[in-house]
Amino acid sequence: MNKLEINGVELDIIQAKLNSLSVSFPKHMWPSFYLDGSLMLDVKVSAGGQVSLSEEAVNIRWKNPWTTGSPFPGTARRDAQAFVANNKIYYGTGISLGGTKRFNDFWEYDPALDQWTEVQSLPGSARSGAISFVNGEMAFLGLGEGDLGYLKDFYKFIPSGKKWLKTTYFGGGARNNAISFHYRDQVYVGAGHNSSILKDLWTFDSDTESWTRAADFVTTSTRGIGINIGNEAYVKNGSSLYHFVAGAWIREDRSFLDGDGIIGFGFKGNVVFGCGQSFSSGIAYQQLYEYDLEAVTRLTWPLPADLYSIGGSVAVVDDRAYILGGNPDSGDVLIFDPETH
Repeated sequence: MNKLEINGVELDIIQAKLNSLSVSFPKHMWPSFYLDGSLMLDVKVSAGGQVSLSEEAVNIRWKNPWTTGSPFPGTARRDAQAFVANNKIYYGTGISLGGTKRFNDFWEYDPALDQWTEVQSLPGSARSGAISFVNGEMAFLGLGEGDLGYLKDFYKFIPSGKKWLKTTYFGGGARNNAISFHYRDQVYVGAGHNSSILKDLWTFDSDTESWTRAADFVTTSTRGIGINIGNEAYVKNGSSLYHFVAGAWIREDRSFLDGDGIIGFGFKGNVVFGCGQSFSSGIAYQQLYEYDLEAVTRLTWPLPADLYSIGGSVAVVDDRAYILGGNPDSGDVLIFDPETH
């Protein structure tokens, strides 16, 4: 059996030719930079019962996992909402980067065509810090902060007609920066803040469009991030990540990136947090961190040079993450696709 080891790790051989081998590097060997050149590596080749050991300058190319999509045609913003329906991204609400104007406009982005189209605006007040989720064939959006205070109204979006309709007010009252996640076919919404920092959770029945009080989140939370990985639900609160299991919250035994305006999402079985800025220094984080919760490992994915997103939004379509907003210097859609390595 022919084998190739590099730096003591046996690699899968994808293709073998007379003078070259194509191999697949496991993620833990990927560098936290983009390389197109040579590296000195310890190489062990086993073929036909013979073993060759050498230190070689190996030509390796790690492709940049980032590309950009068409610039957002609306006004630059942060603290907006993005959700996915029928493999299209819907993006809207939020507040201007200077903090002077809130929005209720909404836009559709088609990743396949790299094309933006404006759709019906949210009928309610312009707002920032809202919450949205998709359940079945419809999306729902509500809460947030408007020009006159915190909001508790909710709306449903029908993708087939690209129309908004008003639905039931949130059961827990007005608030900003709430969390949402799915668990066992239930949608949970809650926490966030108004005049107080909150921890109440509510489930939503999209058939009856009604809210039911659930058990509280484990702690008060403002700017928490709800994430689903398959059927598993997680909530990031500060530097802690909690796993929701059968009604109980289990804290992961490690720390996660914390700061202002961070994004988070589930990605191919892992959780990813990044962008945003440091609470203490105000310096923008220009990377994503991908956490493998089972292997307790972390990969770092630097953003393209000079690009960042503070208070941006993220949506995942076909195993690609699309980061929108949060940058006054670039309205481009940032597309994260590490499988281009």
